Amino acid sequence: MTGGPGKQVPGISKTPIRRTEPASIFGRYASDFDLLRSLNQNAHRLSVEWSRIEPAPGEFSRTALAHYRDVFAGATRPRHEPMVTLHHFTNPNWNRAGRRLGCPQDVGVFCAFLRPASRTSWDLARYWITVNEPTVIAYQGYVRGEWPPGTRNLGAAARVLVNLLRAHWLAYERIKSRHPQVQIGLAHHLRVFDPARRFMPQDRARRRSVRPCLQRDHAEVITTRPSGFSTDTGRPRQRAHSTARILLA
Repeated sequence: MTGGPGKQVPGISKTPIRRTEPASIFGRYASDFDLLRSLNQNAHRLSVEWSRIEPAPGEFSRTALAHYRDVFAGATRPRHEPMVTLHHFTNPNWNRAGRRLGCPQDVGVFCAFLRPASRTSWDLARYWITVNEPTVIAYQGYVRGEWPPGTRNLGAAARVLVNLLRAHWLAYERIKSRHPQVQIGLAHHLRVFDPARRFMPQDRARRRSVRPCLQRDHAEVITTRPSGFSTDTGRPRQRAHSTARILLA
């Protein structure tokens, strides 16, 4: 892909954003699926774009919903199966105040989007992913500060991670209650953490402190919702902090 020189957008990006030519699968998905099948691919993971389905708060586009149904129908031709991701890093521009599901109220906004997004196409896809790599969202946006909102705040990172996990459980419970036959999960970014200097005790200690939060404990919350982990989006923020302690212990 090619594009012009990038520029930084204050309050949105720390690194320059480059304008590039898109892959254009939105318009030529049928030929892309044919190409994938010619390469003997029998499944394809794809994402829906929240801002296309809900361009304004509470307003859902029938055109976008019909388009995605056509996409899923095209992906379910013989010997090919779709895996649908509902949240893949991006939020609508109108939800910039919430940014990365930074407070429990944002989880409620996300769950309002779930019903139309899944209702129109649940019969065309057996496999659904609620949220893509929540640890990456929290780390890149609130620890490294490279992604929106470009801050470095461990407390905010913990709250965002908790709310993304809450969004996963709410999505799982709501979709599963209506469509029990579908398989629903979460895309977890699993990576190896090694100390930068194996001979330095502080580096080894840092590795021991980071790995449980981003790997073991996170995986446990995905597979088994811990007691005290509330999916009630109306609860006070103290609930988020208590859940963060479960994850960061």
